[in-house]
Order: sequence, then structure tokens, then C-alpha cells
Amino acid sequence: MLKAVKARSDQEAPIEVSWNGSKAKIMLDNQKGDSHILLPIPFEKGWTAKRNGEKTPILQANYAFTGIELGNGKNEIELTYYPPYFWPSVGISILSILFSVYWNRRKKKRLQRQPFNNFGCDL
Repeated sequence: MLKAVKARSDQEAPIEVSWNGSKAKIMLDNQKGDSHILLPIPFEKGWTAKRNGEKTPILQANYAFTGIELGNGKNEIELTYYPPYFWPSVGISILSILFSVYWNRRKKKRLQRQPFNNFGCDL
């Protein structure tokens, strides 16, 4: 049985996969006319996919994995992952930094305007 599976596997076009940080690129030739590809990546929020340069939906496959619809012929699939709420978190962080810089400058200007009094009494 394993020899039959190996022989069938040798006849299929290879699938090229490359990972770079939070991005994966999959190149495959869909000679059989399969409708979908099942990826051993857990299905979760944060994934986006492009098939042949066009945005395509990520599907939940086999209850827990990621599936993507295939086209006939060559398919170039690009997957990108950002944690859920990544961009809103970045925005809030930038606003917080800007506010703290503003607040510190304002406080510094107030201290420069007030005369220095060592004794705690008015001059």
C-alpha cells in the first residue's frame, strides 16, 4: 500500500512552501482540478490570504484547520498573519506615546515659569 501511495505522490507536481516571519507563500500546480487545499495551520482570526494576487477568504476545514479555495492550473497563495487587534493596539500605543511627550513638555514649561523658592514662602 505504501508503494502505491509513493508512486501516486511522485506523479503529482511538487508544492513549494516558503516562510518569512508572519508570511507564508505556497506555489502549487492544480493539475487534478481540486477545489480546495487543506493547510496544517490552525484556523483562527488574524490570517489573510491572496490567491494569484487577489484576496480570497480563509475557510475553516476539518473543524480546526485552514482551507483555501483553489483555481485550476497554477496557484500562488500568500498567507499573512497579524494577531487579532494588532493595528488598533499599535494606534493606541502611538497615541499614548504622543500624549506622554505632550504632557511632559507641558509640565516642564510650567516648572520653568514658576520662580524657584527654597523656603516654601512667597517672595
